[in-house]
Amino acid sequence: MKRSSAILFPLLLSILILLPTVLAVALPAKAYSYEFLDQVNDPLPATMWRYSSLDAFQSFTPTLPSLTAVDIRLKNSNSTHTLSFTVKIRQGKWNGTVLGSQTAVVPYSFGNGTLLHVEFLPIIILMPSATYVIEVDFPKSYDMYGMANVWWAMRDDDPYPGGMQIESGEPIPTDDFSFRTWGTFSVGGEVIPTAAGNYASLLVATTAASVIVVGYGLAKRKPAALFSSE
Repeated sequence: MKRSSAILFPLLLSILILLPTVLAVALPAKAYSYEFLDQVNDPLPATMWRYSSLDAFQSFTPTLPSLTAVDIRLKNSNSTHTLSFTVKIRQGKWNGTVLGSQTAVVPYSFGNGTLLHVEFLPIIILMPSATYVIEVDFPKSYDMYGMANVWWAMRDDDPYPGGMQIESGEPIPTDDFSFRTWGTFSVGGEVIPTAAGNYASLLVATTAASVIVVGYGLAKRKPAALFSSE
């Protein structure tokens, strides 16, 4: 084929350059570069839902050295009020030291139960294989005014071996709330925020390396070879 190299290399470069941009738009945004799912316990369907007025906790055992966010499956059956709540990460047990907290909101008529993503800034440093606890804390004043009707999805067949549900200080080994944890390996230096998420960030890095390699290959070739008919 005549001039095949002259057509192939510009086309390849164009694909490598544009691919991360397309995927960055398509992929969901995350708060940090190189953010990964760590602990996952979200079996569906949920067999039970725990009322928000109870003091609700879920212990977990991380494998990553940090925590950037948690997802919790909530539903808000209230048809008029968007309700705010606080997610706390405690060390060791339900009343252990609070390592970080973040306020979030659950929209009204959020009736089907959806994972809410709650990010922690700054990240929370963890020790892999140690025990930590997620606390979902709704103000008790919601009950006073008849506003609270928020529920946390759970199952009672012990789906998560790395922890358990804790209700008002009492562990329930067979029950687990629905949750997911996110973390990063970058604990010793700056964790760079990104609008595109960890997957797109990795693609950008891969593309940059590919462009360098292809460019180096082109530079090593003689100009006449690029337009060879053989």
